[in-house]
Amino acid sequence: MADLSGEIVEICRLLYDRRLTDSAGGNVSARDGGTVLVSPRYTGTRYRGRITRDSIVRVALDGAVLSGAGEPSREIGIHLRLYREFAGAGAVIHAHPQYTMVFASAGRPIPSAVEYADGFGTVQPVVWGEAHSDELARNVAAKMKEIRGTVSEPACCVLIPRHGVVAMGADLSAAYDAVERVETSARCNILSKLL
Repeated sequence: MADLSGEIVEICRLLYDRRLTDSAGGNVSARDGGTVLVSPRYTGTRYRGRITRDSIVRVALDGAVLSGAGEPSREIGIHLRLYREFAGAGAVIHAHPQYTMVFASAGRPIPSAVEYADGFGTVQPVVWGEAHSDELARNVAAKMKEIRGTVSEPACCVLIPRHGVVAMGADLSAAYDAVERVETSARCNILSKLL
């Protein structure tokens, strides 16, 4: 059986260390049977990506906290909606990668700039919704449904205007890989303008 808690701990550290998220937030979750393991609230602000297995919260698909010392991330609504609407969703990552944030803040799509990101196509922004709202969760799920058939990777990504990126993957590795590849496309798009 996979050590999902250990993987979440490692991915939270990688996201922060590789500047794929920041102290303003970001969150990581994984489906574990009929429940979800999610990074705690304040993963960026208080922990700076250095969470422990003990800080991970287990929630039911309806959002009820089943175990864990802290509160789940405030964006848990996005994660749970994606798990409920996509049977193949095994992991969800919401992050604030530094170059991706340039596109998110402008509400502009990220065209693939490197061959190894072509499978994700152009990463599209969702319709804006207030952070932590049901509306935002619905908008993310709607855009994922719209693009899912056009993506050839085991993960897909969308941008939240002025907020960040959401990657949904078959597992934690696929979701993390998507965030990193999309960030490379964002960086190459921006820096290629200097050539």
